[in-house]
Amino acid sequence: MISDVEVFTWNREEGSGFVGDITDSSGYYSVTLESGNYDLIFNPPCGSKCASKAHKGITGPPNLTLNVVLSPGHAVSGTAFATDGIRPVGNVAIYAFHHDTADGFGLPPTDANGHYCIGLVEGPYDLGFTPPPCRELGPKTEAITVNQDMTHNVILPPGFAVAGCITDGMSNLVPGVRIYAYDPAIRGLSLIHI
Repeated sequence: MISDVEVFTWNREEGSGFVGDITDSSGYYSVTLESGNYDLIFNPPCGSKCASKAHKGITGPPNLTLNVVLSPGHAVSGTAFATDGIRPVGNVAIYAFHHDTADGFGLPPTDANGHYCIGLVEGPYDLGFTPPPCRELGPKTEAITVNQDMTHNVILPPGFAVAGCITDGMSNLVPGVRIYAYDPAIRGLSLIHI
């Protein structure tokens, strides 16, 4: 039983997430959700020697029982900074993609001080960092190899916002469209919005 595991809930249809619960001393958690399609990410506390785990495509109702076993892993922690390398940036979305397993999942964003701590199983990853909109900062993807606990700070590049509405041929708004941005220079793909 692991206490203090953060249960991060990502609504696939709305493109939004929140911390749904934190496990108690017996490892128990409970998350109340509206009808929809969700990913649940279980993020253990730093120093637990466990890796984060994602369960994707959870739908309901009815109520579900989902018991989770966390694999051994290493803590990757650091701070996301603005382009000056001094100002920390909060609410930066983090996405981990494991090269060997082709498994990718979102993780809880940086806190108000730009800090994050995630647990990952060993292997090669692309870590994607996407800042909140309208900050004149761009996303950044960096390749790392996880084989021990490590500190990994990131400096976000300059960026700009692109905004608008998506409609069909009859001028009706089209909700739920996934928007990705591809940067050929880094061969990275970032989910921008749903």
